[in-house]
Amino acid sequence: MTMSHCESCGRGLRAEAQFCPECGIRVEETRDFDGHGGGHADRPSGPSVTGLRRGVVPALAAAAAVVLVAGGVGIYLLARPGPSPTTPTSSPPIATTAPMASPPITMTKPRTATPWTSVPWTSTAPPTYVSDEQWLRDQAGYDYPTAEAYLGYWLPQVSSKRIGSDGYDAAAIVQDYRDSVESRPDTRFLLVGSDDFASFTGSGYWVTLAARPFSTAAEANAWCDAEDYPVQNCYAKRLSQTEGPVGNSVPRG
Repeated sequence: MTMSHCESCGRGLRAEAQFCPECGIRVEETRDFDGHGGGHADRPSGPSVTGLRRGVVPALAAAAAVVLVAGGVGIYLLARPGPSPTTPTSSPPIATTAPMASPPITMTKPRTATPWTSVPWTSTAPPTYVSDEQWLRDQAGYDYPTAEAYLGYWLPQVSSKRIGSDGYDAAAIVQDYRDSVESRPDTRFLLVGSDDFASFTGSGYWVTLAARPFSTAAEANAWCDAEDYPVQNCYAKRLSQTEGPVGNSVPRG
């Protein structure tokens, strides 16, 4: 069987072949003038310019594609924003708790037997004056917290009156208390009910006490002497809510 050859690569071609099985170029143009293949009589043997062009063009196209792809990747990488610089974050300050200061120690001054002194003091009657008897109850209620603070101390007792006894009514007892207050403005006087303390003998008495706490009965009686009270009108009395009257009253000698 007569065969021709491909002018591009030299591969043998069948008579009916239209393309070279080796390089793929068309072979119609490479046929001999007698129709059995071969080139023109004056065409040199070896690869033709057309064959070379057809082989080189795909290679150049492939290389250009590679260059374009590589360039595109490079442009993308350059244009893509990089990671934003991370601003260094400083660690939060460590909160230090100041040492807790110990609360100041409040020293309670012990009560002493020093005579009580103050600016001149006047007992204030209740704002609503209903009756003398009501005035006595209100005044005793006003003075009760102070009297209770003197439990266990000796106080000078200057008066003890009961309504209906020895001709005294409520108005007379109110006046007796006011006389004590006005006679010695530098001393506070307390009005207490005998039923509020266990150390009194009788019930229903309104008792006037000088707010001068002393540690001993002798000191309280000495105050009565210094104030020129009659013996029967002033003597030492100790307030108590648990002990009876025995031992809690000391008359002046």
